[in-house]
Amino acid sequence: MWRRLRLIWTATAILFCGAATAETPYRIYIDAEQRFGRAAAEAIRMGITTALALDDNRIAGREVEVVPLDHRGNAKRSLLHLRRYRDDPNAIAMFSGMHSPPYLRNRAFINEHGLLLLVPWAAAGPVTRPPGTENFIFRVSIDDTKAGPFLARDAVQARGCSRTAVLIVDTGWGRYNLGRIQSALQELGQPAPAIFTFQRGISDVEGRVMARDIAASGADCVVMVSAIAESVSFVNLLAEFAPHIRISSHWAVVSSVFIDQVPHAARQAVELQFLHTCFPFDAPPETEFIATVERTARHLFGDAFRSFDTLPAAVGFVHAFDATRMLLAAAAQIETAGSIAHIRNRLRFALENLDTPVQGLMRIYRRPFRPYGPADPDAHEALGAADLCMVKFGPEDQILSVRGRGSRVGR
Repeated sequence: MWRRLRLIWTATAILFCGAATAETPYRIYIDAEQRFGRAAAEAIRMGITTALALDDNRIAGREVEVVPLDHRGNAKRSLLHLRRYRDDPNAIAMFSGMHSPPYLRNRAFINEHGLLLLVPWAAAGPVTRPPGTENFIFRVSIDDTKAGPFLARDAVQARGCSRTAVLIVDTGWGRYNLGRIQSALQELGQPAPAIFTFQRGISDVEGRVMARDIAASGADCVVMVSAIAESVSFVNLLAEFAPHIRISSHWAVVSSVFIDQVPHAARQAVELQFLHTCFPFDAPPETEFIATVERTARHLFGDAFRSFDTLPAAVGFVHAFDATRMLLAAAAQIETAGSIAHIRNRLRFALENLDTPVQGLMRIYRRPFRPYGPADPDAHEALGAADLCMVKFGPEDQILSVRGRGSRVGR
């Protein structure tokens, strides 16, 4: 009898454990920096959450939990998060934040372990272009193989700059952009640009000396590729020492830290414009889909989301929303039984072979990704050069299209 009771208890425990496992939510991790990049990380979280809400917050019938993590701008902390993701039997995907170095440093680990990574911000070109064919990293964002040349063309063709200086952070990201900016300026017949490089954490004294050197360089424009803290310093300093020089910036300035510390008068003095994707934040199309997204976001986040043009780092919302829609479409194509490793791999394959259009905010995506290989280095890039625009901040810190809605240079 006791043996029979033990068998009944064991069977009951197995049934309950199985039921608990089936009800455990899938997890989506966000690996992002939460201090200087807090606005971007929060916008990404909001975009993911809103896209999930439109699908009843479920993937394949299971609820989804979004888990924000803070890598503090440190690739080693990011690796700890990747290991946690690898070992979590319910984690189906991770989203990156705004920084590229964690994924440049940990790219081999990501692909070796089949960790599906969706990138709604980090722009460094090599992130989605590993050697070989094992590639679990997909981007819905700016791609720096296109960004540097676009910034150079915009400065010359749209802004009429005759002598362009380059202000660049001395990191892998900065150097990667520098070579492409120089090549594009040369192709445009520009004289060799004065190049000003600086280290992360440059002192105020060093920044002032460099701002004065830029002012005396004879340049009428400067293309800036800089992280947030240094962007704050240089825009304020150039507004003080070189207001005759216009700034065309990479998009690190899309940050509440930048907005709070660089007054509108300084931005106006140097006619600051910056790279962005072509979603018209100041005047979104009046479609029922976009209206539904806005209503849902307002319901979820209240005053934190009033409109796209007032949401800090709203591009993170847009890109993360669209990437989540693609993930949901991929999940609808696969069998979700089996180990989490198999599910992640099936999702990777499905993303490369989406068989239905995906309605996003940027556009309707028709097969945005393809199987990756050296012959198709853009295979895991959902956006391209035609999706790049220049924008500026308005007096209320809203993002405004520079040359009209959807203005595109160098097409």
